[in-house]
Amino acid sequence: MFRVFRKGDRLLISGKNEDLSLIGQGWAVVGEYDRWERAFSAAVRLAEREELLVEWYLEEEVASARRLKAVRL
Repeated sequence: MFRVFRKGDRLLISGKNEDLSLIGQGWAVVGEYDRWERAFSAAVRLAEREELLVEWYLEEEVASARRLKAVRL
């Protein structure tokens, strides 16, 4: 499960359950997705619409790309 968190003008895409602790620090979950690509796409659309900064964990993006590549082979 990947979540898109928002705080002010920042968005964070995360699949880490420990990042749910961000909710207590002023972040809000604005979306939940079963695939990283869908979370990224939703975050980018929101960021473009509202001029927000998108952040994510590089290792989650890389792992997602590897899974897609394995499925396509």
